[in-house]
Amino acid sequence: MPESSCNKRIKALDVSVVNRIAAGEIIIAPANALKEMLENSIDAGATSIDILTKDGGLKLMQITDNGSGINRDDMAILCKRFTTSKLSTFEDLSSIATYGFRGEALASISHISHLTVTTKTKDSACAWKASYSNGELLADTKRGNSSLSRNSGGEIVSQPKATAGKNGTQIIVEDLFFNVPSRLRVFKSSSEEYSKILDVVSRYAIHTKNVAFSCKKYGDSHASLTIPYNYSVVDRIRVVYGSSVASELLPLSSKANEQLGLLKISGFITNPNYNGKRNIMPVLFINNRSVSCDPLRKAVNAVYSAYLPKGGHSFVYIALEIVPKNVDVNVHPTKREVRFLYEDEIIEIICESLQTVLAGADSSRKFQTQTVLPGAISISSNRRNENTPSLPKKKVYENKMIRTDSTQGKITTLFASSSSNTRVSSQESISRPYAPYLFEASAKRKLSSMGSGSQAFERGIRFNEDQDNNAKLIGNNNSHANKGSFEDGGGNERYSKEATQLSQNPVYSSHGDITINNNTRVSIKLRSIKALRDEVIESSHAILTDMFADHTFVGVVDTARRLVAIQYGIKLYLVDYGAVCKKLFYQIGLSDFGNFGTIWLAAKRKFDSTGVGETGSPLNGDNGDGIRVESLLDIAYESLSPTKPSLINKEDGLRQLINMRDMLFEYFTIHITSDGMIVALPLLLKGYIPPINKLPAFIYRLVNNVNWEVEEACFKNILTELAMFYIPECIDECVDNSEDNDNDNERVNPRLQSIKHDLERLIFPAIKKRLIGTKTLLKDIVEVANLPGLYRVFERC
Repeated sequence: MPESSCNKRIKALDVSVVNRIAAGEIIIAPANALKEMLENSIDAGATSIDILTKDGGLKLMQITDNGSGINRDDMAILCKRFTTSKLSTFEDLSSIATYGFRGEALASISHISHLTVTTKTKDSACAWKASYSNGELLADTKRGNSSLSRNSGGEIVSQPKATAGKNGTQIIVEDLFFNVPSRLRVFKSSSEEYSKILDVVSRYAIHTKNVAFSCKKYGDSHASLTIPYNYSVVDRIRVVYGSSVASELLPLSSKANEQLGLLKISGFITNPNYNGKRNIMPVLFINNRSVSCDPLRKAVNAVYSAYLPKGGHSFVYIALEIVPKNVDVNVHPTKREVRFLYEDEIIEIICESLQTVLAGADSSRKFQTQTVLPGAISISSNRRNENTPSLPKKKVYENKMIRTDSTQGKITTLFASSSSNTRVSSQESISRPYAPYLFEASAKRKLSSMGSGSQAFERGIRFNEDQDNNAKLIGNNNSHANKGSFEDGGGNERYSKEATQLSQNPVYSSHGDITINNNTRVSIKLRSIKALRDEVIESSHAILTDMFADHTFVGVVDTARRLVAIQYGIKLYLVDYGAVCKKLFYQIGLSDFGNFGTIWLAAKRKFDSTGVGETGSPLNGDNGDGIRVESLLDIAYESLSPTKPSLINKEDGLRQLINMRDMLFEYFTIHITSDGMIVALPLLLKGYIPPINKLPAFIYRLVNNVNWEVEEACFKNILTELAMFYIPECIDECVDNSEDNDNDNERVNPRLQSIKHDLERLIFPAIKKRLIGTKTLLKDIVEVANLPGLYRVFERC
């Protein structure tokens, strides 16, 4: 190593060198200098800000506002580093609510330009003017900007000079980077720098309300941008980006999330009809500070990619308000970037709100067409020149090709529907166990409008307006008398035996009636029901809802573990249909609350409020009119009490159900007579009858799991138990082949086919039309395969 280099010592840089280096980090281009001064004007409470530039801001940059102004006594230290009126201690950074706080902007500008400040406060008799260089007040007597005077110690110091002026501040920056020639050589075009300045002004003009903005080139007769102070956000966007953007705007908002420190999300986005050819960077403000956030930008683009064609662009303006202590604004010299807690979670909330707004606006799309002049030759008749090269078609790779159509049914459904209008005997039902229930349709159902909350809920679950008014059950429903766990309405061997005997009662095996309410739809305006519907909407998951609405049913995997396979796009999922069915029937119960159809457990007849039939004889069950609730409770209590002690004894539970029978019948179509007979159950889904062996467990849970004191809790508990009752039973497909189990095989196979039929033909079509996917269902859906992954393994489909 040379001796000269060994003798070099470490020494401190000169202060002027340090300041000039720091200025180059903070002020990268004229647009950065303007941003700092613009934020100072907004912090000063200005309602009018005028900008004038020359040569892209390199020769001249003048900003004039009508804010609070600067006190004369503060002008001596105005351009010194780390002097500010907005920060006292480091802890103040956690609650900073202004744009500036470090006191470096004007100091940095004064180190690399000629800076002149003219200011006047409301209480001042005149304005004061001063020039600055390298952070110091200059005695520029030749230009008339400052004067000399002696202080109390006899030293000669520079003082601002009195001048005429209006309230507010005017800052003039001349010859920017005059002493940094390497930086000057970087700027190739003054028009490019001016466009960057215009972009900065435009962003703040959109976000800052009740402030007028104007931006003008030196020598031009008209301003490039003029926005009056009373313009709304949409009007400001129209001035900046044109009517093509403003006419396609949709409001974006979301509720606060105190757990994440998210106070407010607001803004405007373009709907799917807008397809801009020019890429507009998202206008993002966090706590009123213009910043860039690459993760949010990428997430927003990912959401829009499902709605816009390739090469299309959107416009997004989002303003976030986050608890100040969760935001670190001091991570970048230009304050262009910020960091905040729970960034991923907040971005997910924004994307969900974005997806909801775009999905709601995607019902109609606009496409531009070209008017054909009279006498013009048809395009189809105009032959293509053989020498004209055709545009290459975009190749769809086999490992990403979707080969299914969710709107297309299987061919087997045609055979089932062709026989739907034919009455069959019980023998035919046994030979064709997968279709035990056939219906005759009558007049179309009449629907009346409900309240705003109910309308939103019913639109969300795609209320099926094609339901028929009346339908009569034809066929044998013995297939629902089977085994299962307690949660699915089954139990131990004793319970299954009693349930099977109960299902073979003539009341069950007879051809009872089903009625779908043919009256005008009753409008339910109970606050408790509206609250429960809103609860479903708030817990909705947009992507999951889309998946259920556009899936293709593959088949039943395991009825014992309640698993089915569905396809969505190029992915195959395994779904716990028990959990999904519970959500479906709960949401149907909320949507059709007070308007259910009826499943009659006896011959269809009229009953008065006392539970006495037309003939005047009480319904004692001897003639097949209904089922005794006490008998159902006997089965449940005898079978289940040893493993799960009941909270309420049988007699009190029966008395409670009888006391609540009017409410149960009016809202839920659960008809219990005064002498304890259950004669009717609600029909939630046309064509689907819940497993009858789950009825004892359903009555048991009504007695023990329902809070009868609080209205909202009561309705929620009953609807939950109804949903549990409607879940298809669990059946183990592995049956012993011994002779003792031959009878079991004969019973299981028809039941198994019936469940598979109900899932494919009734339940999952209803899921596609009506289910709102909720966040709680995410754990019940597992991706098991995808097409690109299969191609990597097998190299073919």
